[in-house]
Amino acid sequence: MFPDIGLLELLVLVAVIIVVVGPKELPGMMRTIGEWVGKARATAREFQRSFEDMAREAELAELRKEVESIKSANPLEKLKENIAGPIDPNEPFYPPGGEDPDLDDPQEPSGPRKKDGNDEQIQAKKPDQT
Repeated sequence: MFPDIGLLELLVLVAVIIVVVGPKELPGMMRTIGEWVGKARATAREFQRSFEDMAREAELAELRKEVESIKSANPLEKLKENIAGPIDPNEPFYPPGGEDPDLDDPQEPSGPRKKDGNDEQIQAKKPDQT
């Protein structure tokens, strides 16, 4: 609570306050100090709430903008535009990337793989059953 004030210093401070203020007026003074501390805490709490409200409103505004951008993009209309054109069966189909998938790696042969002598050595030998 009081990181830089030790117990001895706190007792000296209380003794000085009792001598200066007097034992009769001490409860009234403590009550007044308590009210000030309560008002300070309430003000700090209100200040913190106002910052939280502003952050929440900014976040909501950002979410609203994102929803509006999604609505304005209208992905269904774009899909309808892509589908609306005629389909030519003689035209080759390319994936959305726009490139022929067979041309991605010209070094790799297409079609079934041919067996060579190494493939047979890799296969595990079956144990003899007697």
